[in-house]
Amino acid sequence: MMILKKFALGIVVAVLASTLLLPGSAGAVKADSYYEDFTDEGESYPLIIDQGRAYVIRAYDFNRMLSLGELISGTSSAHSLALREFEIYGTKQQLDMAKKKLNDLTATANTMKSELSYMTDSSVPEIFSNYTKAINRYKAANSYLYKFYKTPTKYNFNMYLKYEKEGFDLAYTGKEKSFSEYQYYMGMALDILSLNQ
Repeated sequence: MMILKKFALGIVVAVLASTLLLPGSAGAVKADSYYEDFTDEGESYPLIIDQGRAYVIRAYDFNRMLSLGELISGTSSAHSLALREFEIYGTKQQLDMAKKKLNDLTATANTMKSELSYMTDSSVPEIFSNYTKAINRYKAANSYLYKFYKTPTKYNFNMYLKYEKEGFDLAYTGKEKSFSEYQYYMGMALDILSLNQ
């Protein structure tokens, strides 16, 4: 269902991805420009422009959260590659890379949470809570993969699977919430724009 929704808003998402590249206040400037591109060269009513700008900035920031969730859930693919590498070559380079990525994601999530502290939406702390828990579950899964490499027992592998699934599910929930909020605010911005036509 979420994939179909993304397809339906494909053009808008593409513009966001290509235009709104910078975080924080710089991102807000890009978001301003993005909204003003859809107005009639400054002839819109100021109140409408300001409200539309606020909605687009909100949508942009939720889109950033969605992208973070995609990176976190991507750990599952990284761990699959790590298992394949171990089966074929008996090495753990991919697993080491996945571990480093998870540490980097922790820092990224903390930085983004600080940058978006201005947002009062109740969904924001829920999303970051999901992401933090997801990263921690993935770290546990990563740890059990190391244990499995050293001692290939059924218990170690089952624990890896358990934490891997929990991590994926938590990240997915965060992504669903992020996309829902993005869709809501972009819809509000486009509704206001239509009133100005």
